[in-house]
Amino acid sequence: MKKISFLKIFLISLLILNISFTATAKNTAVTSKWTNVPIKIDGSTDDWAGNSFTFEKKAQIDYAFRNDSDYVYILFIFKDPKYLSSIRASGMTIYFNTEGKNKKDHGLTFLSKRIPADQFIALIEQDQGPISEERKTQILKTPYYNIQNYKIINKKSKSSSPDTESSEIKKAVFRISSQEKTFVYEFAIPLEKQSDLDPGIGTEAGKSIKIGFEWGGMTKEMREARMKQLGEQSTRTTATKAGGLTDERSGGRASSSSLASMRKRIPKKYSFWVDLQLAQK
Repeated sequence: MKKISFLKIFLISLLILNISFTATAKNTAVTSKWTNVPIKIDGSTDDWAGNSFTFEKKAQIDYAFRNDSDYVYILFIFKDPKYLSSIRASGMTIYFNTEGKNKKDHGLTFLSKRIPADQFIALIEQDQGPISEERKTQILKTPYYNIQNYKIINKKSKSSSPDTESSEIKKAVFRISSQEKTFVYEFAIPLEKQSDLDPGIGTEAGKSIKIGFEWGGMTKEMREARMKQLGEQSTRTTATKAGGLTDERSGGRASSSSLASMRKRIPKKYSFWVDLQLAQK
């Protein structure tokens, strides 16, 4: 049986582990600020004037919370684009736990993606019902649209689809904006949860919850692409000049500089949790 080179084992292990770091060993305690007027989710910081921000040093982020009786509002300001990692592909996942535990059973993954006009029309009709042919014609004049949506994570749910019968279910909303090197992510997440696959947290104003944030790293599609690339390379030698990579016949040795370079090309995953005290009117 052909031996597997050290290089291949190294790369596969990195793909499986999906290199990450936890920004804080201990949860940061944060207090939300009450708002009498719902925050407009537009990717702007205008509604956050006078809010105190918490700084996450290891990811160079300022973040803050506000809430009313219906929603918790979250503002993330990335001060250095390198800490965005692969967020465009991975999205931002926000986990919630009302039992005082850092558990990833329930949350929302917020994604921004580009879709063709016909899919955009389908989404509008799914949300609002049938639209006129005149409006469809107008929409089709633009070939692609950027949409910002979310998917629900609930590992304990036995259902595969949300309850669409209730028209009173509040939806989560988010928007992204950028200015020079600053990137703003703004979210509104419902406090109430009527069923397992509602986007709500399942709490109320005045309560304490744990919230986890996670983004970056390699998506399933990115890992599959890398594994395919490794498979294609397995039939070829990786010999270079002396001191560089060698083929399997020489034991698959690789220079530390080459391995370090490969590691740098794998996007980092960022993750941290906070203990959030929701405000009460």
